[in-house]
Amino acid sequence: MLTLEELKARLETFSPVQIEFVAQVVDSLSDAPEAEINAPGTWLTEQPDWIEYFGLPLSVHHSATTAPLGLKSFESVFQNACEHIGWRVETPESATPRFLDLAVYPGDEPVR
Repeated sequence: MLTLEELKARLETFSPVQIEFVAQVVDSLSDAPEAEINAPGTWLTEQPDWIEYFGLPLSVHHSATTAPLGLKSFESVFQNACEHIGWRVETPESATPRFLDLAVYPGDEPVR
């Protein structure tokens, strides 16, 4: 992970266009949406770090485009948030298990 000083050093090498884009991303992260939990107490919603990590790429995506986040991109954001908090994630080896995109292991047993 980059330190703040390393990040600042990298930013010094950016073009004005890159700086403008980074500023837009920083603005979106500074005003990220807050989750409204409809089902509190589930294995997923009990993890505030997961919720925050999941919301940040969504915020950046919506700051850069008006297009909806595609299914594969949404799945990537979901998987990255799970891995960020240390959950093991397995994708199926083939498309044959219908309606199963990945198995998440927040503990010893998978949640599908």
